[in-house]
Amino acid sequence: MEGAEKTTMFTSTGTGEPNAPYSDDARQHPLLDDNGDGKGENSPSGSPGGDGYLSRRLYIGVGSVTGNAPGDVQVTDTSKTQFLEADEGAAAFWARVNDNTRMCSLWMILRPPGYEPNPGGTEQIEMDLPWQAFDRYDQAGDRYEWNEVSGFDTPGTYQIFFFARDNDTGNESSLRQTVVYKAKAANNPPGPFDLLFPSNGLETRTTVLLLWSECSDPDQDPVTYTVEIAEDPDFTVPVHRAERLMQNHYFLDSGAGLKDLTTYYWRVTAVDCYGARTVSSEISSFETNNTNPLVGWILGRVYDVEGGKVVTDAVVSIGSYNFNTLPTGDYLGLLPAGTYSATVTAGGYTKASLPEVVIPEGGILTKDFELQPAAPPTNCGDLAEVVSALQVMVGNNTSSASADGDIDGDGKIGLAEAIYTMQKLAGSGD
Repeated sequence: MEGAEKTTMFTSTGTGEPNAPYSDDARQHPLLDDNGDGKGENSPSGSPGGDGYLSRRLYIGVGSVTGNAPGDVQVTDTSKTQFLEADEGAAAFWARVNDNTRMCSLWMILRPPGYEPNPGGTEQIEMDLPWQAFDRYDQAGDRYEWNEVSGFDTPGTYQIFFFARDNDTGNESSLRQTVVYKAKAANNPPGPFDLLFPSNGLETRTTVLLLWSECSDPDQDPVTYTVEIAEDPDFTVPVHRAERLMQNHYFLDSGAGLKDLTTYYWRVTAVDCYGARTVSSEISSFETNNTNPLVGWILGRVYDVEGGKVVTDAVVSIGSYNFNTLPTGDYLGLLPAGTYSATVTAGGYTKASLPEVVIPEGGILTKDFELQPAAPPTNCGDLAEVVSALQVMVGNNTSSASADGDIDGDGKIGLAEAIYTMQKLAGSGD
């Protein structure tokens, strides 16, 4: 999973425009298929029977997590997100490593907005980008610094990647990233939006899903979100921060470090690709109390398996709990932790079923579903069927109306069936 996350980060286009069916803007998405169904997943759930379950304790490659190179130097911290004005063209950066004595070299790579990588000859993304070694070491701050790095001429989002090389093994560290936004003249900030859940003052567990309304940009620029959590309404005591989120929700898991029986404040900032910002219309708070019932979340998107488009007005049934998809094709559900069967239905599509989904205790399961368009009936093609359908519509009881002629899946023979059959007879139907 770490490898997939790093690949997604490094091959990100920086536009903030998600690539369906993925919720990011990356060019490459490693897929895992360890359940043998022939369908790989980029973010496997790890549920029994699903991708990620059999390989959840396996590690591939060399790194500190496997114990193969436990002392390798790693970049541990970098300068934060920067916002440049339209007339600024340079910025300063810094980075820290975990062991200065093991560091052989440290460098940064700047990827400008609109950069198109070379696809390469083996379906691997190849990026030929300039790199720059650090300028000086600041002993007081225990960090390596770059002074006034230039090249920020084009308005947009710049991605800065940091790497270190180990002096003993020669291994290259995992990447760390920061972002620089260069302003565009006459650019408008994103529009207003609201915080939705948890509502102000709500009591929750220390793992909680944050949800806000989608933000639209007046210039139609792509928008990402920044979530901030603090122990005070002025955010002088920050607790957690997450940037460049491309969906209007964020799950605070145990890694966020929330404490029990504590009041937290949260806000969201919408940022367009030129760095123009709009803060949520309010700052909200919630109180943690882990004696609340242990529940879990499920979210995802429903797609048309043939065209890849999202399916709206679908019903996702998890056990006895039903959740409708939004106009974006997304669904979101809160329910007690446990194991359930799942079905998905939508007009014009064949029902999809999954025998087992596991809702984690205090966690979140991301699960997308694909629906197969329903095949049109094959026996709705003669005048007798038209007559039968019209008789049913005017209230005459007839036993000649075939249930197989129900083309819209509403369980009735009516106008849609009559029109479809007449089109078939006229040769104008698909």
